Amino acid sequence: MGNLSKEQRAEEWQSMTPRERLIAQRRNDMVSLEKPDYNASLVKRAQKRMSRVDAMPADLRRVVYEYNLEIVQCFFDHGVKNAASIKYLIDTVLANPINGQNRFKLNQKPNSKSNPAAEEDEYWNAK
Repeated sequence: MGNLSKEQRAEEWQSMTPRERLIAQRRNDMVSLEKPDYNASLVKRAQKRMSRVDAMPADLRRVVYEYNLEIVQCFFDHGVKNAASIKYLIDTVLANPINGQNRFKLNQKPNSKSNPAAEEDEYWNAK
């Protein structure tokens, strides 16, 4: 597929077997990897993102590492800027245990009776 027109390249591509197409695609991918502008925009975005994280205080960087930058940025956008507050709010929403203990028992009372319909009993089970 050297210096051919667009139509000639399409015709040659159609004449290839699936295996030949795969080999040609891999060869083209390897050539594009060595180009200096390969994924340049992706690299620039990653560098910009990392410079934002590097500019943050250490406690906030720990929260970013644990939960990710998008979540922390959302808190920043809404005025919450303290790392401890952000971590507390995220843990509360996710119902993560603090000091090994759950804070909430969802839909369960401490001394609630079991549901009689869940037990194997002739009285409660329909026949």
